[in-house]
Amino acid sequence: MSPSEKTFAELKPPSSKNRQPWKYIVVQGDAKEEMLRGFRQGIEREENECALLPQSKRYIAAAKHTVDLMEAAPTIVLVVNSIGKNEMGEMTPEEHVYEICNIQSIGASIQNMLLAATEKGIGSLWICDAYYEDGCFYIITYAASNKMKQIDHNPIVAVAGEWFTAHGKGINLGWFCKKENHEMAQKLRQAFSEWIDNGHNNFDDENTIILCIQLTEGTLFSHGTRYDIDFSDN
Repeated sequence: MSPSEKTFAELKPPSSKNRQPWKYIVVQGDAKEEMLRGFRQGIEREENECALLPQSKRYIAAAKHTVDLMEAAPTIVLVVNSIGKNEMGEMTPEEHVYEICNIQSIGASIQNMLLAATEKGIGSLWICDAYYEDGCFYIITYAASNKMKQIDHNPIVAVAGEWFTAHGKGINLGWFCKKENHEMAQKLRQAFSEWIDNGHNNFDDENTIILCIQLTEGTLFSHGTRYDIDFSDN
């Protein structure tokens, strides 16, 4: 199912002062391939030439993986701030406030798109880092987030990666630093060593938790062959 103007209009996201700053660009086929070539050229520049974001080089591996995921998707929807200001330029205090509000409105529109896709049975992806072990994915997240509230209400979740999709049950293992999570926390620290201590995680906050996704079944595509995987015996 291809996105349409009607599909987006039905989402009715909230908008600060009804400015509706979002613009949706649907990319498919040859246009998608051309776009991804541009993304890869940008990554190569950041990696080997004069980088625009030199302090973000540690995230290049994740950027490459993101492009691989986008290549596997049949449709990409770019959400653009159509009235956004130049972040490198000067803004008045009012313009700065407006920019923050507009970004919040755009974030709400993206969330509505994901919720609508889930309701219609359409696969969508919000990218995050996960560690896999023995039929489970482990993720560092925040207990008070809407995502965790949804999982508490309905623990059945879906995951997607490069040529891999699966379903499973979301289990809140509790605070990252509690004694029972010590072994897994050490594994996550090692797996996510490039970014885990960059200031985005507050491990003194007991809402910083480990989410375990216990897989039930999955599908893997490898070299043109499909493999259906039953995780129930793990």
